[in-house]
Amino acid sequence: KVSRIARNGFVETWYDQSANLRDAIQGTATNQPSIVQNGGIVKVNSKPAITFDGSDNFLEVDGSGSAVAYSFSPSGDMGMFIVYKASVGNIIDSRDASSDGIFLQQSSSTDTRFRYNGDGSINIVATNDEQHFNTMTLDGTTLSASVDGGTAGTDTVTAGVSTTSNLVLGKAFSGNNSNFVDGEIQEAIFYENNKTSEKSDIETDIDNFYSIT
Repeated sequence: KVSRIARNGFVETWYDQSANLRDAIQGTATNQPSIVQNGGIVKVNSKPAITFDGSDNFLEVDGSGSAVAYSFSPSGDMGMFIVYKASVGNIIDSRDASSDGIFLQQSSSTDTRFRYNGDGSINIVATNDEQHFNTMTLDGTTLSASVDGGTAGTDTVTAGVSTTSNLVLGKAFSGNNSNFVDGEIQEAIFYENNKTSEKSDIETDIDNFYSIT
């Protein structure tokens, strides 16, 4: 007779792959998202994922366990590429109590919302509970956002992010316990330039790996 004990595994640190030690950390066990459930690796479309419970799970680049606190506050051009599947919640948020930051949100059953500071907001059609890859870039004062490589929406903004809050994955900005993500995040890539010449190749690589479209 063979008995099986189901095991769960949780993420304390999502390691930064850039070698800049900007790791996303969650030191409180009850707030840690899962990577293993019932003995199996969490996956979306056959690829590993980190799942957030929509209640209290999040990761934060807080500087206490990471060598460098990082709020993703580029002074100029930027690029952000995110892969997720969620029913609701803030996927990425670097704002403080004001609006001077960046966030990506599954804002409804049909829309993904991109925000840059208080003066840039772009909504793109994206069905919730489906896997998507999302791109947001800033080129000068032109904010551009797209879902799954589709036609980009644009907005004119004031360049430069002045937030001093930490970058958060899985809920609203640091210190605000709301808009928790109910779903999975698979990849989060940030650049302090707009990657204009490489944007299409990055999106193609993401799409080929995750087979989203």
